[in-house]
Amino acid sequence: MDTYSFTVTAVLKSRSAHDPRHGRAPGERRGHITRGARAGDRRAVLVELTPTGRLTANTIQKTLTDLEHRAFGGLPTEAVAGFHAVLRALTEVSACPRPAPPHTVVG
Repeated sequence: MDTYSFTVTAVLKSRSAHDPRHGRAPGERRGHITRGARAGDRRAVLVELTPTGRLTANTIQKTLTDLEHRAFGGLPTEAVAGFHAVLRALTEVSACPRPAPPHTVVG
């Protein structure tokens, strides 16, 4: 997976989490994805992008690519690669549940 795909995937995952209170994922409510049964395996759910979802994903991809080129265009390749490594690490850490910090009572 290239760096841009990783970034788009992280954004879509964080924005498209399923909320059981609403019955359907936001992407499904907005018409970007469809969910259905997978042939031969009723336990599996097949999630596919709709044409609108593909267009939206492509728009996000282009926007992020353009932003990255504007922000990092003059930097050495190694610096940009370092930024992406940090971004990946922060994304992975934020996806893992962590214990709440201890409360400090001042007084």
